[in-house]
Amino acid sequence: NLMTYTTRFMYLMVCRGLFEAHKTIYSFLICSSILRQEGQLGQDKWNFFLRGAVGGNEEVEVPKEVPWMAKNVWQSILGLSETCEE
Repeated sequence: NLMTYTTRFMYLMVCRGLFEAHKTIYSFLICSSILRQEGQLGQDKWNFFLRGAVGGNEEVEVPKEVPWMAKNVWQSILGLSETCEE
């Protein structure tokens, strides 16, 4: 498959010049671009990945089962669950 070969070739050539920490980010960008082009990653989910939870409810409390979790992390989880409802 020409598209698969080209994608892999470009990935390998670009990764030659990246630090290890940046390769994961680059892989995520390639993967998300492919998924968006195929229609498997909607605009709402992509916006969540880019911006995080928007307009979180300040009154939400972290459940007692996870006292170690920060409030902003819990709000992000709730935002993601609202975004991914299907």
